[in-house]
Amino acid sequence: MSPRGGWWPLGRRGEERPSAEQAAAAEAQTRLLGVLAQELAAAQTEPWDELSYRAFVVADRTQSHVSLRGAWPPPLAQKPTSSTFAEALAELRAATAAPGRGAWFTISMTVRADGEVDASFDVDTEPGFLPPAGPADFARDLERFPRSVEAQPTWLRERLSWARLTPEQRSRAEAGVGALQPYPAIGGSRPLFTVTVMPEDDVVDVLDHATGRRALVDRDGTVRLVAPDPSARPR
Repeated sequence: MSPRGGWWPLGRRGEERPSAEQAAAAEAQTRLLGVLAQELAAAQTEPWDELSYRAFVVADRTQSHVSLRGAWPPPLAQKPTSSTFAEALAELRAATAAPGRGAWFTISMTVRADGEVDASFDVDTEPGFLPPAGPADFARDLERFPRSVEAQPTWLRERLSWARLTPEQRSRAEAGVGALQPYPAIGGSRPLFTVTVMPEDDVVDVLDHATGRRALVDRDGTVRLVAPDPSARPR
């Protein structure tokens, strides 16, 4: 099998000579993608022309999907269950993690019957777990693969803000969300509500990224809604 994908993420387009660290990451990436492709192919019980694999990974949680092309109706795909596959996936995520930029959350692979392998990694989009991964999952992942605040997308900063709350503060934050959004959102992307706690008076401050409105929740549970500040738009 011949994996492709370059020396992501330590290298960038336009760089002529990868460093020794980048070259080692590229070599590890190629080797591990080959292991994953071989294990995916070996797990199948029906003939196929092309195999697609996608996995969401955060902390110790993985959710994956495999599909095959090659006949009609499409062949029934099988997921690898070997420890070799699980270890290679975890090693690949660690090998391609960049200092200060964290690790990818989604991997997409295409394996063709002729042995060609393509892969891509997504470090910025929220992984599509069902049910969704919780704030604690992302906090544990950040401990393992540090990512600077500047490199954190808005949705990740929002998730991490909830992970820092005590149970009592979380209860108040949920009350603030309820005041800002009294009816469940229908369709579209997941609403974002970033939470900060004012240390001087322990007020829980909930920001609605969609509207810019804020809910301030006092220790006694009182909720005060604050109109958006036109000069400070949520990022």
